[in-house]
Amino acid sequence: MRTAAVLVIAVIISVVGSVVLDQLFQPRDFAAALHAAATTRRNSPAAPEIMGKLRRAGEITVYVADPIAGLIVGIFVGLVQKKHPVPVALIGMVPHGLLELVSDDIKSWSRSVFGVARYAADSSLPFFAAFVGVVLARYLITRRFRVSEMMEG
Repeated sequence: MRTAAVLVIAVIISVVGSVVLDQLFQPRDFAAALHAAATTRRNSPAAPEIMGKLRRAGEITVYVADPIAGLIVGIFVGLVQKKHPVPVALIGMVPHGLLELVSDDIKSWSRSVFGVARYAADSSLPFFAAFVGVVLARYLITRRFRVSEMMEG
């Protein structure tokens, strides 16, 4: 029962944490750039600047917000889950990964082998961060117990 509760909380943290961190790290003019991208023609002189802003916003999500959310999930699971924390943390990140895959309407990455490899590598960053978070939390827990044992004895 405890594992199920930890898993549900990990899923919530992964999805909500990613959204909150994304809002926190995105530039202030992101909404205006998104609106401009929807209303500007591709051959417009302003299109390259707008697309550059959107590309940077996407990179912030992929390389900053999502991995930090994965790290938070990993640390949470590593601190709370006693048995098999790594699989629980990784399974807790799966709905976030599926949500990212389903919400990508364009799927421009699927047109080449390099694109698929890059998408797979980028999508695995939150999972890797969750793994690192679990290892870090477990290390800190075992170190705390070793230090307290040395202080007593």
